Amino acid sequence: LNKLNLSNQRFMLFNREKYPVFNADNIFAILQDRSGLFWIATSNGVMTYNKSTNEFKQFEADLFFNETVNVLLEDSQGDIWLGSRNFGAFKYNKEMNNLKNYRPGKGKNSISDLFINYIYEDHEKNIWVATHNGGLNLLHTKKDSITVFRTTEGLPSNTVFSLIQD
Repeated sequence: LNKLNLSNQRFMLFNREKYPVFNADNIFAILQDRSGLFWIATSNGVMTYNKSTNEFKQFEADLFFNETVNVLLEDSQGDIWLGSRNFGAFKYNKEMNNLKNYRPGKGKNSISDLFINYIYEDHEKNIWVATHNGGLNLLHTKKDSITVFRTTEGLPSNTVFSLIQD
């Protein structure tokens, strides 16, 4: 990870040598939440970076150890969404320190695939989860239910990389 200092036009390198908690070489997404905390999705879980203290911390290290996290989103409620390659999607409520997992199975938190490519919040505050092989999942936040869209519902492919509302 490199940080550009605009005043002197120099880069500062963040790596394992200087910051031992920095345990991954591949970064897939970076998000700055509304409190100013940086979330960094890597090939070995998620780290947070506090710019004021210049401190990195591993987020939920036991759960995400050796797990690739592809995507990050802060929704309109301030919750952080994480999309992983093998464990599905996660919603983290910072106020309650609660991590909720959405994955294939039975029950109301069941989505269609473990490999998450993208997470999006629409204008009605619903969450859309695009997957690698399970189509598109619509998490109806007001109804607390999930609708899955696949090729059988008209998608050209069950692999969805991104989406945007028109």
